[in-house]
Amino acid sequence: MGIGGLQNMAMKRLRSVTLASYGDKLLSFLPCLSNYRATDIPAGINTGNPNFVYYMILDRSAHRLLDSDHDQATVAYVSLGTIAFIHPSELATLAKGLEASDVPFLWSLKEETQNLLPSGFIDRMNETGKGRIVPWTPQTTVLKHPALGAFVSHCGWNSVLESIVGGVPLVCRPFFADQVINARSVSFVWNFGVVLDERCFTEKGVVKALDVVFKTNEGKKMREKVHELKYMVTAAVEENGSSRENLKRLVKYVCGF
Repeated sequence: MGIGGLQNMAMKRLRSVTLASYGDKLLSFLPCLSNYRATDIPAGINTGNPNFVYYMILDRSAHRLLDSDHDQATVAYVSLGTIAFIHPSELATLAKGLEASDVPFLWSLKEETQNLLPSGFIDRMNETGKGRIVPWTPQTTVLKHPALGAFVSHCGWNSVLESIVGGVPLVCRPFFADQVINARSVSFVWNFGVVLDERCFTEKGVVKALDVVFKTNEGKKMREKVHELKYMVTAAVEENGSSRENLKRLVKYVCGF
């Protein structure tokens, strides 16, 4: 069985696990689909196929800000995952920091959490065009957009990898588990990101971190470093790349039993 066959098997397994775990839960984080369950949705969304028609429709709302007259690498993307709980006061502080900064932003934030933002914040951002808050984004696609210049993240491993593939420096606010060591690696070992000074969001800290990434020579070096890493990981998954070859060896080894 080739790599394609294994991928199809994995996608079918992913769908079955998704439906078993979340089948009856409402998709409250998806715009226009908040009254539907995972079992009601066609396979393309559950498996994340980027060519699926519903995926492409949802993609448009996130790209409105990115596609509107922004120079290359000038917009910040904010997403803190779907598992970690952020205290309402810290969430409000993050919003204040984004508003105080002169960096335009796209923020992926669930609808029920948007109610915790400061009064009038969303309206002001929409009126000025400074920022856009959406309940969902196709993250891998967003991170590859040429307007993206920074990713404010919890530093989950998937987000770190997607940031590298997109060639985007990270602003790190880890919460728990591997996120802490990932943030340390990004900022002090791989050198393509910055950890917030107080390990949490403060208004001044958010402004300072974005200034470092967008306005300093240090930020320029971060972009150069992450593009080096992007080249390495891209080469690894190409035909005859190290990741592909190692996967083939693993499959051959497992099939030998």
